[in-house]
Amino acid sequence: MQARTPEFLIFKRAVKDCLDGFLYAPVRKAFQDKLNELIIADAVARGDGIRAFCHRGRNFMIPGEKPNFRYFPRLSRGNRVLVDSLLSEYDPVLIDERDSVLTFISQVLNKSDEPSEYLKMFPSGLREPLKRVYEHFGLPVEGVEFPTESPIGSNQAGWDKLCTRVGINLVLGGL
Repeated sequence: MQARTPEFLIFKRAVKDCLDGFLYAPVRKAFQDKLNELIIADAVARGDGIRAFCHRGRNFMIPGEKPNFRYFPRLSRGNRVLVDSLLSEYDPVLIDERDSVLTFISQVLNKSDEPSEYLKMFPSGLREPLKRVYEHFGLPVEGVEFPTESPIGSNQAGWDKLCTRVGINLVLGGL
């Protein structure tokens, strides 16, 4: 695969999307399931049937539902503590940690124009999702050694968060 071609850029995007999905889809699903319960409970508490709310400048609604309202109603007082608790549990993972990990992944993908080099820069826990992307693009995966420490010295924090998330996903299946 030639570097800097549209196919190569699509490959890099596919690697990043695949790793993002592998690492954070279970966390996003757990968050959304809990949030959906709170959205429905809030609609019942307000008595308006609007399955959405606004809280602290953020709008929340059940994904895939077509909005049948002109504005997002405020979260009812009785549910504020529950929503704040949920956000304080998931925001550090889905916003702060995820941003750091995706920055690390971008740095890895920008460090080289050789797809075989990428495999040497990710922890071994990512072998399976990476293998699927590589096979889709007809690239070999076998015989590659995975590192045990950050290959990008300037982003040790991103490496550490990535390894922690891989471990959590492999052991617990998410958050």
